[in-house]
Formats: sequence, C-alpha cells, structure tokens
Amino acid sequence: MFWEQTWKIITTYWPMFLRGAGMTLFISIIGTFVGSLIGLIIGVIR
Repeated sequence: MFWEQTWKIITTYWPMFLRGAGMTLFISIIGTFVGSLIGLIIGVIR
C-alpha cells in the first residue's frame, strides 16, 4: 500500500521534480558565478 502510493506520486509528479531539480542547479550555477565575480572584483580592488 505504501509503495503503491509512493510509486503513484513519483509517476504523476516526475516532471515537476525534474523542473525543480533543474531550477536548483540553475540557481546554484548563477550564485557561484556571481559570488566568484564579486570575489574577483574585491580581490582586484584590494
């Protein structure tokens, strides 16, 4: 019963899961880039 419900949820909502995972990766890449850019600018100024 538990596994049937779990499988139903996974098969129903997997596109949303992939979209959320993709958005998470996108935000982390942008954050890393912006943070590196800020660090580079501060390092050059000092």
